[in-house]
Amino acid sequence: MNQQSEVSAFSVEAIEGDAVCCDLCGSQEREFLASVADGSYFTCGGCGLVYSIADENSLSSFYDHSYYAPGARTRYATRVTSGVDDVPQWSRRWHRKTAERLASFEAHRQNGTFLEIGCSLGDFLNVVHHSDWDAVGIEISEAAATYARDKWDLDVRTGTLEAVVPELEPESFDVIWAANLLEHVVSPNEFLADVGKLLRPGGVLIASTLNFDSWAFQFSGGQWEYLHSAKEHRYVFSPKLLERYCANNNLELEQIDTTGFRWISKTRQKRWYSSMLRVFEQGVSNLARLANQGHRVQFLARKPQTIAVSQTNNEPASISRAA
Repeated sequence: MNQQSEVSAFSVEAIEGDAVCCDLCGSQEREFLASVADGSYFTCGGCGLVYSIADENSLSSFYDHSYYAPGARTRYATRVTSGVDDVPQWSRRWHRKTAERLASFEAHRQNGTFLEIGCSLGDFLNVVHHSDWDAVGIEISEAAATYARDKWDLDVRTGTLEAVVPELEPESFDVIWAANLLEHVVSPNEFLADVGKLLRPGGVLIASTLNFDSWAFQFSGGQWEYLHSAKEHRYVFSPKLLERYCANNNLELEQIDTTGFRWISKTRQKRWYSSMLRVFEQGVSNLARLANQGHRVQFLARKPQTIAVSQTNNEPASISRAA
């Protein structure tokens, strides 16, 4: 899988001697996977986690520039420019998925408190808010957060989860939602530790992220389309590694599944056969979901109700299973 992409502006040699430790297992052993314009991807020699080493600067300015600034080639930039006059157009699929997600949250409602981390323009958060949830959002992009506050009148805090945690009441949220986010954070371990601080006992984190234990990654290796920016996509996980991450942070992984088969790069030049390959992708996606080999993984992890530590002997801590 040690394929190198066509773009290699970042110097791999410059980081060969850096003491970069794996976020999950702490190992400094790594195997080169791919090089992109703003960094390189490696596979941890200790646990197999795929992670990047990238140029460092302000993450908030990076996302503002890449997604929301005027001139950025995204639908988000157009909407931010329109501001309160923006009229979003959502597909039937978006409405269907939103309804399914809302229904899934109800089983975990106790206080009616909901936190979305990485809420972007606040579209989904706004629907949750109008479904009788006390909803709060966190968004790293100032442009996106401002839009969400001005357009939808939402409680959206600007910054990283780490920066915003002190502003929020500890152990207060029934549900924390983090869609397609974990691959972007600087440290998944620190992120999950902060999630644990905010979840009430028995509360749940529902999240989705990238999966390297998938047919798409196995087929594409270092050429996989999601390895296009070392600064944007910093980690790629697997179901087993996510279970370890959760256990390290006292979260009980209760549900996990995968979906999707996407390996054709969105950023590369379209070929005459691209449309036929897209049809092929859609067909394989259904099989990948059934075989649990999808490129995107969604999981539900619960904070235990109680943690009882024996004070009389050296017995290990007893963790009760949440209902």
